[in-house]
Amino acid sequence: MSLLYYSRMRFTTHVLPLLLSSSLPAHVVSVFGPGRDTTFIATDLSLRSPKNYGFINSGSHVAYLATFFMEYLVAQNPGKLALIHYYPGLVLSEGYQDPTFPFWFRGIFKYGAPLIKLLLPTLNGKESGERTLFNASPRFPPRSADGKAASSKSVGSIGVAESSDGIVGGGAYRVNFDNEQVATPKQYKKLREEGWLDKAVNHTLKAFEEIEAGRVFTG
Repeated sequence: MSLLYYSRMRFTTHVLPLLLSSSLPAHVVSVFGPGRDTTFIATDLSLRSPKNYGFINSGSHVAYLATFFMEYLVAQNPGKLALIHYYPGLVLSEGYQDPTFPFWFRGIFKYGAPLIKLLLPTLNGKESGERTLFNASPRFPPRSADGKAASSKSVGSIGVAESSDGIVGGGAYRVNFDNEQVATPKQYKKLREEGWLDKAVNHTLKAFEEIEAGRVFTG
């Protein structure tokens, strides 16, 4: 499974004491792909088997596990913490013209930009930065202390976002490049009923424990 998931969630838990002692509410924005959750292999969460591992399955498991772990963290810290799993789209910035890149790669993004914009959701660097920062706005508040929907359903002219567990202002958000919600697939309902939120969280915490103890995580 992708190290991006474990490393980002562990970084979040490591800085959590600092976040909770800072001016609240605290927001953490994790950039990856919240909408990639299509396949869930319950018997192989880490995708150890070569027949299970691959680009699509890896991205899918990251999305599932990140959704569950973020919901767990915000539930542990009501009123204090908001977590956003954000898909920024393709950011067409000057970075693609880095002279260390091959000429053909730079050419694709220099001359093929009009076609790329037609095929993929794209933003320029400035707008992407602004939208990423917007994820720390009151549109994405921490979960309330009682775990219920936010009492106020509007922030100015826009609404408070819906959390991945269906609660308005629930604290854990799946957000698209345009700052709108990435829908939570229907299969989450069945997985929750089967206890997979706790199972996924325990899997992640076990990975942290084993690695910090200097052992190889085999889960």
